[in-house]
Amino acid sequence: MGTVALTAHLHAPIVPPILSISQPSSNTVNVTVVAGYPYNYALQMSTNLSSTNWVNLRSNYTVPTPITFTNLPATNSSEYFRMMSIPP
Repeated sequence: MGTVALTAHLHAPIVPPILSISQPSSNTVNVTVVAGYPYNYALQMSTNLSSTNWVNLRSNYTVPTPITFTNLPATNSSEYFRMMSIPP
């Protein structure tokens, strides 16, 4: 009888990106992103959390270490930011 080989691939759990936001001046916003897993991401913005119309501000970033997006236009309205993973 032959030998059967079994291979198991274990992957570390994906840690979601962590965003920190600062406003160094009245018309700019800095968003710093730290991700625990290097993956391609898009930085998105919306003025309404329940909206399905999020706008890509920056995309195709691999974020294994902190990266800061600077000079994002700030408005007087509420702005919400998120990072979304992009399929390879």
